Amino acid sequence: MHVVAVLFEIRPEGRQAFRAAMLKNAAASRRERGCRRFDVCYSEDGLNCFLYEQYVDRAAFDEHLNSPHFAEFKRTFESLAKLSRLERYELVEET
Repeated sequence: MHVVAVLFEIRPEGRQAFRAAMLKNAAASRRERGCRRFDVCYSEDGLNCFLYEQYVDRAAFDEHLNSPHFAEFKRTFESLAKLSRLERYELVEET
């Protein structure tokens, strides 16, 4: 399982527009073939957004990055927030 953790720093004046765009993106992402989890978390002041995403494999995440809904979200977030961190992991499942 391919795991992605993302942190955005949101401009104060962009809080509401960013949240609306993020929730729209998250809903579409959850319907993707390879997406197993897409959690959206906010700091108390609404200026930081943390994503926890799981995909069946790296190829599924790459498909997500090439989706029309992600392209739309990316255009929006580039004016409202700064991507401050993106990390990729492989989930270790104990047997």
